[in-house]
Amino acid sequence: MHQWQILSGSLKLGASWFVQRINNMSPDLVLSTLWLFNHTMVMEVLAKAHALNPELRIILGGPEFLGDNNFFLASNPFVESVFRGEGEEMFPQFVKSLGNNRDYLKLQGFCSLDSKGNYIDNGYSKVNSFNSLAYPEKSFFFNWEKPFVQLETSRGCFNKCAFCISGNSRNIDELPVKSLKPRINLMYEKGIREIRILDRTFNANIKRTLELIQLFNEFKGEVEFHTEIHPSFINAKFMEAIETTRHGTMHFEAGIQSLRENVLLKCNRYDKQQETLEGITYLSNLGKHEVHTDLIAGLPDYSFNELIEDLNVLVGIFPGEIQLESLK
Repeated sequence: MHQWQILSGSLKLGASWFVQRINNMSPDLVLSTLWLFNHTMVMEVLAKAHALNPELRIILGGPEFLGDNNFFLASNPFVESVFRGEGEEMFPQFVKSLGNNRDYLKLQGFCSLDSKGNYIDNGYSKVNSFNSLAYPEKSFFFNWEKPFVQLETSRGCFNKCAFCISGNSRNIDELPVKSLKPRINLMYEKGIREIRILDRTFNANIKRTLELIQLFNEFKGEVEFHTEIHPSFINAKFMEAIETTRHGTMHFEAGIQSLRENVLLKCNRYDKQQETLEGITYLSNLGKHEVHTDLIAGLPDYSFNELIEDLNVLVGIFPGEIQLESLK
């Protein structure tokens, strides 16, 4: 029987805060997720925690390990292994095999070094039955204290953008819309009034989009649903449906990245500038819902002057937010 504890907090707390708490917990094993934004801090924390307890086992996962992990493991010998891919179906097998002489290292997705320093790569772990996964909110560890929750109603993306971790060869899986209502009801009963839909492109499948909007309308504007949309996919059916929503029902994250078609083509993204601008203009003029747009500096063939020109175009449309970020 394994006893699990969660340690979470803001990067602003500093490494010492986390190290002290890990040391007080005296764990046998630490599991952690690495993203670009927390990589440096997490590694500092874990290196110090391992120095205080050399017997501590450390296993990592997350987007930072989607590529080759040989160099990382060789550079951080205190890390026992890293995991690549989707973990929901694999995790129960992992837990069962923890006490069996590290047999888990044979499971799909794990990368490690053997006793001679040879790199062992078990590929990428994929979920085979997305519709059968247990819902996160049923977990004992689910955090209901945040002002919002995330809801994944589909996984995968039709786009293969080179700058996005969702741009892989994965097929798109979608949960039945009817299965979402009781889950959203539970979130509402727990006092949640902001739900962030994790779907990569909310309006890619217009039939399903219309069903979701109808479901969202049942909450009569009392819950705000954050969605990521493709502005060039906005059509008459979408407009008709969105105009039935109450003020504040939706929050649109409109991924633009660049208004230069040649730049997007370099990134395996296919957009028409005019359609994108028409979509953003429509949403901004609608006046019912917050509209967030973004541009990414550093994309191939995207000059600083072109970025500024695109920014000025968006300012003229006047969406609620314009975010500028650098290519990660």
